[in-house]
Amino acid sequence: MIMENKEKCIRVKYNRKGKIVRSFKGELVTHRLIAELQILDETIREKRQLFKIMFEEIENGREVEKFQMYIGDGTFRNRITYEYLINHASMKEWNSKWKEIQGNEILLTTKDTQKGNRVKKVALTFDTIPHN
Repeated sequence: MIMENKEKCIRVKYNRKGKIVRSFKGELVTHRLIAELQILDETIREKRQLFKIMFEEIENGREVEKFQMYIGDGTFRNRITYEYLINHASMKEWNSKWKEIQGNEILLTTKDTQKGNRVKKVALTFDTIPHN
């Protein structure tokens, strides 16, 4: 299990998998994971599919809260959950993994099984990322 060196964190407890949705089980919620979920959310919305994802909030090594959202409802419909995740996401990977930055938007390379690798802009911007 992935845990962060602090008292509180959020991780994925479970998610429904599919052709374009991998397993996120046990992953710490980071800004990179949120960006990946946002891309999936919009891609799957266009295909009119829903994939349940369950999160658990961990405090002092124990689950204190769990909540869910449906990937495929779209980023607008899931905006409150995304805001919560962004505000409580781990900053662990922030300095080392974000390399593709253009203006105030972060670019994330995703693999599309039909079209090969391509870069998509994500909804996550520096304006929405908390600066600790």
